[in-house]
Amino acid sequence: EKERVERLEEIDQVRSDFISMVAHELQTPLASIKTQSETLLTQQHRLDQETRSALVDGIHRSAASLTDLVQDFAAVNRIENNQFSYHFERLDLAAFVKEVVDLFPVDQRRYPMRVRVESGLVVRGDHRRLQQALLNLLNNAVKYSPRGGNIAVIVAPTRDGEAKVSVHDEGIGIRDEDLPKLFNKFTRLFDKRAMNIGGSGLGLFITRSIVEAHGGHMVVESEWGKGSGFGFVLPLWQPSGSSSSTTTPSSATP
Repeated sequence: EKERVERLEEIDQVRSDFISMVAHELQTPLASIKTQSETLLTQQHRLDQETRSALVDGIHRSAASLTDLVQDFAAVNRIENNQFSYHFERLDLAAFVKEVVDLFPVDQRRYPMRVRVESGLVVRGDHRRLQQALLNLLNNAVKYSPRGGNIAVIVAPTRDGEAKVSVHDEGIGIRDEDLPKLFNKFTRLFDKRAMNIGGSGLGLFITRSIVEAHGGHMVVESEWGKGSGFGFVLPLWQPSGSSSSTTTPSSATP
């Protein structure tokens, strides 16, 4: 009975955290869309082209933020219902990481980024899902880094004969006692230095789920006030006589 009560309290807390997070994350972009669209509707005859373009761009960015939030919710729902499918194939990590970094929309003047990769590391992976995982780590690095903070993306073999992809930043860092909470759903480690940083608190949960479906695991290194390193370790490709490309649901072990 005591365990049941504790479980119900835990569920109630998760529900409360979810509602609080959704309300917080929806409020800012919705308010921005409302204000800027009203300005366009009521003042458009007084606005020059540059101002109109800036307002439209602001509306677009706020809508994109809402889209990302909804996509995170949908991803978590699919993961928990074993509906996150994977298409595994041979993947060259060096080429893959360079491709994702090149696609990542970041201003190099604000966030200098360097990439160091070792060639010859091949894994069995789903290109689209691993891209989603790496983009989550890159987004977090930029989100929590100061302007001018360096970001490094490193691909290297581990001592255990696996492959490690890691993203390092010079951001605010994480306290040791907060590290075990990082991959829980809806967890955001609120810090007075990061009060204006948005996020659903789902990115790392989604990333960990993707990596574990590949037979890998997450790694975190952080020093409070000096930055963090988030990465994932994957087993290297082991060729077999079967087809190099397979599709499995999220509950299957690759």
